[in-house]
Amino acid sequence: MGRFFLKAFWGTIIFLLLVYAGVMIYINRTAIFPNTEKNLTKDLIQKIQQNSPYLIQIVQDSSNESKEQIRQLIDKEIEVAYKPLLDQVDNFTTFHYSVRGEYTEIYYILTNQFDELLRKELFEPANFDENIKDALNRINYSALQVINSSLTTTQTSFQTLLGLDKNATAMLFDDLLNFSVKDIILRYEINLTNSIKGVGTGGGALGGALLGKAIAKKLSQKTLLKGGTKLGAKVLVSAESALSTSTVGALGGPVGAFLGGVIGAVGGWIASDAAIIAAEKKLTSQEFKKELQKLLTEQKEHTKETLYKIYLNKVQSWEQNLTKQIEKVKSQPIKEMLR
Repeated sequence: MGRFFLKAFWGTIIFLLLVYAGVMIYINRTAIFPNTEKNLTKDLIQKIQQNSPYLIQIVQDSSNESKEQIRQLIDKEIEVAYKPLLDQVDNFTTFHYSVRGEYTEIYYILTNQFDELLRKELFEPANFDENIKDALNRINYSALQVINSSLTTTQTSFQTLLGLDKNATAMLFDDLLNFSVKDIILRYEINLTNSIKGVGTGGGALGGALLGKAIAKKLSQKTLLKGGTKLGAKVLVSAESALSTSTVGALGGPVGAFLGGVIGAVGGWIASDAAIIAAEKKLTSQEFKKELQKLLTEQKEHTKETLYKIYLNKVQSWEQNLTKQIEKVKSQPIKEMLR
């Protein structure tokens, strides 16, 4: 009986000691087993603060490289999209300096539809709307690849400079710098896709519709001036032709005289136009062609500038955000960041 109570006594003592030890271990867990995550965060903050100039330089270099790649990409694709349109200038010039072209242009100007004529005779034969749409899609896809590569390279460069493993690198970007490459790419993909929807076909600023209106406004003024001179000439020609044919028409009475005058006038107009157009073509066709090429080239450069702003601003955005986060970590005391 005494041995039983003795065993129970020591068993109770041992049990209480184990409970006490467990409680003490739990209470002093941080002291006995260091908080690895907290220490890792502290180590990362110190590394960022010590290497912030180098980290910011990595960000700037990566950003500048991606900007240049995107700029070259835009230049290449827009040149390809506009080439068939510029090649169509010769055919449009031939149309412009023809009797059919003369009367067609005057009709479209008087009905305030000259931009529609440009679409039919200049943009549609060059398949411009489809070309610019395809170019925008290729630019969007390739630009996202460039941005993704740039962000990944930046992340890898940080990892190498700071001597981090994969887990520490993930903590650095996701927690300390609040800079998730995956989230940024997803957000940019949505934003960029929406940005170019309004600059393609269907009335977009870079498509043939509004582009045709812009060029039509300038060309129609030149054409209308040219047409006005010829209209004046036609009035004189029609009067002379009516007089020259009125004798023949008089054989049929007053009605015959009237019809003969009209027929003669129309014949005189066409003959006069053919002669005037042929002469004018020799004198001004090269100037007209250069003017049209100049207008299209100016619009081509405007298209590039529009796309530069859309895409390069996105690159500039992530560069500024990441730099701002690095500066923030650099300037804050470690104790405050570990709270």
